[in-house]
Amino acid sequence: MQAILLFLITAVLQAEPQVDVRGQDLVRPLELRSGWVFAPGQLADPAAELAGGPVELPDTWGESRNPPLPLAGYGTYQIRLTLPDTEDLAIQISPNDSPMRVFLNGQQVWENGVVATAPPSATSDYSPAILRLGRVQNLVITIHVSNFEYPRPGLRCRIL
Repeated sequence: MQAILLFLITAVLQAEPQVDVRGQDLVRPLELRSGWVFAPGQLADPAAELAGGPVELPDTWGESRNPPLPLAGYGTYQIRLTLPDTEDLAIQISPNDSPMRVFLNGQQVWENGVVATAPPSATSDYSPAILRLGRVQNLVITIHVSNFEYPRPGLRCRIL
């Protein structure tokens, strides 16, 4: 029984290369919690596939990580989605303590505060967003996040 449990835990923690939501009921909001990859210490090219470790949202980096990450810093989150063929989809992003910059398929579409690699340049904001997707079947969401002032850094907001 222990070997089966370990296998199931390992399978859940692996990042999915492409999350297929075509079979989901999208009449109600679908929270994008799993399938994310996180690369600490880099503001990666949003058009490239991100090499990082799997995470679930909401996510904070710091002492809870193994190995621990410093509270001050920056990183990139990314998820790849296969969507149904419809024009009525949007992404809702709830407010986040840390500054973030959102890219859809490599194009910057929104910024909350100013993401930076050093404290003097970073500024925070606490604004939500709704981003219309248009008609797209393959979507890559890349989010740059930085933190130089909050005790719980990361991507702690909900993304629907």
